[in-house]
Parts: sequence; structure tokens; C-alpha cells
Amino acid sequence: MSRFLVLNLIVLVMCLVACVPSGRQMSVAEVDLLSQERGYSHRVMDGGTFSLLTVSADVTPVVHGDMLRVYIEGDGLAWRTRRHLSPHPTPVNPLALRLMLADPSADKLYIARPCQFVQGDYCDPRFWSTDRYHQDVVAAVASVLSQFKQARGYDQVELVGYSGGATVALLVAAQRDDVLSVRTVSGNLDHVEFCRLHHVTALSGSLNPIDFTASLQSIPQLHFVGGQDSVVPIEIFNSYVGCFDDPQLVKSEVVPGMGHREGWLEQWIELLQRPL
Repeated sequence: MSRFLVLNLIVLVMCLVACVPSGRQMSVAEVDLLSQERGYSHRVMDGGTFSLLTVSADVTPVVHGDMLRVYIEGDGLAWRTRRHLSPHPTPVNPLALRLMLADPSADKLYIARPCQFVQGDYCDPRFWSTDRYHQDVVAAVASVLSQFKQARGYDQVELVGYSGGATVALLVAAQRDDVLSVRTVSGNLDHVEFCRLHHVTALSGSLNPIDFTASLQSIPQLHFVGGQDSVVPIEIFNSYVGCFDDPQLVKSEVVPGMGHREGWLEQWIELLQRPL
């Protein structure tokens, strides 16, 4: 076989590997298209280390409550294959964004994770692999949240996190005194147990919510677990809640028929009515 043919075959294999995921990562223009039909638009905000894409109402409601509900996106397309990282972690289909847009509340904000949609000089692949829940990630999300909250005149916040966004939501909550509650959907609440369960590389540069239970146990929490979720099964919640000295405010609900992302959008308005 000629050297030229071998090189062509290598290029072909590399292209096939890059195309393994089903679907293409969403563009900012598509975010706007999805959001604008509901009266929302995106804004890139400076979170210090990272610039983060946010989506919110174009204007503050004339009358709004004291509480802002903040949705934090999942890990996105962090890996192209089991062995190959994505060039950036922008999601194919951002479920947290869709949940936020479906929420009937007027007082809400969506925050994408670092390097999703917006790539900057600090976007090293470690921030969507081993360091995806690093303190710099938590600080950037918290900074954007604080800026928006102050600009719009809110006093307190509720956090909603999907998948890895649940991890970030809990870590943000543990470091603030203005968080009324935390809801999670398919939440990775203990990434050490998650990696052990799936036999994948430990997230060595990441903070873990189980190390902050003393700060979290006074915050009402409701963690939705999919009955058919093989990615983040109920064992992850059990590991998390088992680390609390007093878990009376830490609740879970296993929702039958739900996978890791399937079905949540259709039931979200109903699930939001669950008491905390």
C-alpha cells in the first residue's frame, strides 16, 4: 500500500471519529432563534476567568418578585468519543435552556457553562474534562449570577441544574448566603461515585458537593432522578445524601420512565409544582 493511500486512510478514520456523536453542537444563532420566539435573547457576560453565555428576558418585568430562578447547563458535548475530547463543550441540545424557556416564571436566567458557545483564551480542555467543576468554573458562574441579580434588583435566588450543571449549582449554593433552594434534574451530585460506577477517569481537578454538605444541609433541595436513567441512577443521589449529618431538607423524587434527558421537558411545568 502506498504512503499516499495510508495517509488518506488515516485522515478518513480521523474524520469518522470526529463525527461519532449524533447531532451538531448548537450555535449562538440557534440559541437566539430558540429564545427570541419567547421574548428572550442571549448576552455574553464577563465572569472573570471565563465569559459566559446567558439567556434572559430582554427587559426586566415591570413588576417582578424578589427571587430569581437560575438554570445552569449540563456538561454539554465534552467528549466526541470515549477516548477523544470535544474541541469545546457546547451542547447539541441544551436541556437546561429548554427547561428555562418552558418555565412560566418571568424571573429567570439561563447560564451556560464555561467554554460552551463562547471560547476564550482560558478554555483549556481540562475545564470540560478533569476540571469541569473546578473552583474557577464555580466562581465564574457565581460572578455572572451576582451581576445579573444586582442589575435586575433581585434579593434571593433559586438554582436549577441539569446533569453536571447540578454539580455546579450545589457548589455555587455552598458558597453563597442568598440561595433559597436547589432543584436538580439527572444531577451528578457525587462525581467520585459517578466515575467509580462508570469506570471512568476521576475528575481530579474538580470540587465535589459531598465535601460541602455542612453548608448545604440548611438549603431545601429536590433532586429529580430518572427511573430509566442509566447515566446518573439513584445510586448517585444515595451516595450524596448519605454524606449529610442531617439530610431532612434533602429530598429526591424518582420519576418513572425518564432517561437521562428524555421526557423532562414535557413534564417540567408539573415537576416545578412539587413542594420544596
